[in-house]
Amino acid sequence: EEEEEKTSILPSKRPRTFHQLRTLTSRYFRAKKRDTVGMSVFLAQPPLLALVMWIVFPAPTVPALFMVSLSWIWFGLSSSVRELIIDRAIWRRERRVGVSVSAYVGSKVIVLGGMVALQCALFTVLTWWALGFGAEPYSFDLGRLVVISVLTGLAGFSLSLMVSAIFSSGVAAGSTLPLLIIPQICFSAILVPLKGMGVVAKAITFVTI
Repeated sequence: EEEEEKTSILPSKRPRTFHQLRTLTSRYFRAKKRDTVGMSVFLAQPPLLALVMWIVFPAPTVPALFMVSLSWIWFGLSSSVRELIIDRAIWRRERRVGVSVSAYVGSKVIVLGGMVALQCALFTVLTWWALGFGAEPYSFDLGRLVVISVLTGLAGFSLSLMVSAIFSSGVAAGSTLPLLIIPQICFSAILVPLKGMGVVAKAITFVTI
């Protein structure tokens, strides 16, 4: 009975982690909101890239759709490739006083993932309307295309967050961006048709975003 009583008064790990997640997410969101220059660039990217697509592609084509999907990946990759490196010293200090890894990473995923999702959704709506992806011969459903865009952007975001966790130098992490994006282009089956690829190239094609 005495052991059961001691167990009942111990703080539950899940509520403590949830409280940390809520606190860190709120703090990180406020920090992002205060960065007016960064937020301005973030908000300007979707309409500016949509304008470029509209200028280059007067009609919906396969290359146009490929460039749109590549932009989704780019939104994700560019969002967090240095993110875990920037405040690593702060994180290590907070880790020593009990901040959990899941709460710390979760706050990044919630805030940055939400920002990437917003970018992809806005860009998709603009390009769907500007390039006519809702008309023949494609007739893409806007809602489904937005969902696909968000999932694609989050896949790129997850990849870059992993790179940010691996490297300790922002320069080194940033230098991996070409290594992440160029294979997406080479193995997309746009430059080289799938039928013309070798066995290895075909295998790699199926694991690219």
